[in-house]
Order: sequence, then C-alpha cells, then structure tokens
Amino acid sequence: MLVAQEFRNRDHLFAYLSEAFPQGEIPSVHCFVFLVERGSTIDDAMKAARERGVRTTMTRKGSDLYELSIRVRTGFQAGFLFPMEENWVFLSDGETSKLNSTIGAFLRSTFPILVRAYLPSGLVLAMIDRLRRKYDSVLVTEGTITTQDQTSRIWKEGAVEFSAHDMDRVARRDGGKWTSISFRCVGGAHGAFSCRVYERGHLTLYSGNFTAFFGDVLLPYFADALAVHESLRGKERRDSDQGVTLNPLTVQLQKDISSWEMELLRERIVSEYIAAVTHPGNPMLMIQLSDRTDGSVYDLYAYGKRLEVVPLQKASPESFSALLALISDVLPTGLPELTEKP
Repeated sequence: MLVAQEFRNRDHLFAYLSEAFPQGEIPSVHCFVFLVERGSTIDDAMKAARERGVRTTMTRKGSDLYELSIRVRTGFQAGFLFPMEENWVFLSDGETSKLNSTIGAFLRSTFPILVRAYLPSGLVLAMIDRLRRKYDSVLVTEGTITTQDQTSRIWKEGAVEFSAHDMDRVARRDGGKWTSISFRCVGGAHGAFSCRVYERGHLTLYSGNFTAFFGDVLLPYFADALAVHESLRGKERRDSDQGVTLNPLTVQLQKDISSWEMELLRERIVSEYIAAVTHPGNPMLMIQLSDRTDGSVYDLYAYGKRLEVVPLQKASPESFSALLALISDVLPTGLPELTEKP
C-alpha cells in the first residue's frame, strides 16, 4: 500500500508514482476530487465526520501532503490528501469498490462542507476531446452507459479512436449517458498512460506516466468541475425595489418527459428531500423541495421537453450540484444549460 511508504511532501509522492507505474509496482491509483464549501476548511469537514460517527485521522506529512485514514463501521481505507487551490484531492491505491463505499459514507457525513466534484457527461466528453490536441491518439477501451432506469451496461469494442460525436451518438441511441470512460493516450510529449474518468469526481490511473495523467487529465478535470460548481453559486432568489429576480436552470431533453419519468423523478426527490408536490405529473410535474442538510430550497417544473429548477431563498452550489446530478441520473439524456469551457 502507498501509505506504507514515507513521503516528505506532495512532490516526493508524485516522484515515487512517476517511477512506480512504469515498473508495474502499483496496479492502479485512484484520485477523488473534493470541493470545499466557501468559508469552511478541511478541518471543519473532519470534525463533522467524527461528530456523525465516521472515524478519521489526518496526519501531516509536509506543507502540502496529509495521510488520511477513514473508518466506517467495518470498512477502512487510507491514502493521501493534498490541496488543489482551496480544494482537495484524495489519492489512494485501495480497491475500487471499497474506496467508493467508504468515500461515499465519508462525504455524506461531511456534506455540505465537503462534496465530490461533479462534471456532467457532456463536459467529460469535451475534456477528453481536448486531449486529441496533445496526443497522436486517444483510444477508448471501455465505458459505462447509465440509462434512465438506472441500469448500467459496459460498452466495449476493443480500442477505438475517441470521437466525442460518436460517443454522444451511442449514448443517445441507448437513451443514456456516459458515467465513466476508460481511455489510453499515446504519442504525447510526456509518454503514454491509461486511465478512467467518472462523472462523479473520481479518476483512476491504470498504467503509464503519472505526471502526464496529472497535468493533462486531473488538472483539466478539476478546472472544469470547479467552473460548473461556481456557475451554480449566487443563484438564490433576490427581492429588490425593482422586483423579484430568479435564476432558473433549464434542462433540455430530446423528447417529451413521460408520465413514468415524472413519477420516477417525483419518487427520487420525495425520498431524498423535504418535498411538497403541487402537481403530481402528466402533463406537468411541480415540486417545491428543500435540502434536509443545508436548507437550500427550490421549485422544480417538468413539462414537455423541458425541466426547470428555480432556486429560492437559499441555494448553495453544493446542494444545487447534488440536485443536478440526481436529475441527470433520472433523465440521463437531458442537457443542462451550463457553460462549456473552451
């Protein structure tokens, strides 16, 4: 395990990873991107986790590196935490399923102080597409399509040249979205690497050059996800002498939302939020919902090919992002009006 090694700082850890991968000493390394609520700190998050029964230990290794261990019931995972601007990345060589389970419980205990970054499927495709400017080939080896009934299928046709247009066409044909994509970059200035990128703030390096992966995938992913997060800030309803200002977010769909889809969306929202359904669906769904954790409040309208989320008196970007991710899971072909980075 990586935590069995002694590292002085982040550069020391990165230097080790740059040597270990080419030699096959580490099968894979996982990076989880955490975004911190404005005005809060990582110490606030650790305190919140402990108060909610998740045992965490954070040990300083240097000015920019900490060892973090997380214990949830019988589960235990450990790795390294390092800052990225005012946010954090957790890096570990643990097992994928166990890490996801433990990290999920940890983030639920720290919300809204700490949230997993979220980059919608279309922007993941756009980020990977930009890699074609740096590498001779970007080859897709595998991907996961999630459909609206929340089942997943693995798409695998061997290694094929990446095309954002073709990938989008395949997902739309199946009525779903790409929730993860595995690909290999070859022929770049820094050498080849193979990795997997997820919508929900998780990136995995399987082989190759760690420095190239960090600079060409993790950093752009972080920048794009942070831009999405910040685009959801300051959307609360505002009252002034000139009247009421609302900032709705619109999700555009390929076809009319069916009564079955409205019912599924209603069920998910009612189960996860304090919700008042003012119109139950077919041809329109109208819900006012409140985030149980931080009190963010929204009106949601679904009709025809459009869904609108209207932030009311409070709408934190952490809560807004989580709601957008839920909507995307239920209506995977929807395209939210978010600004795409060039």
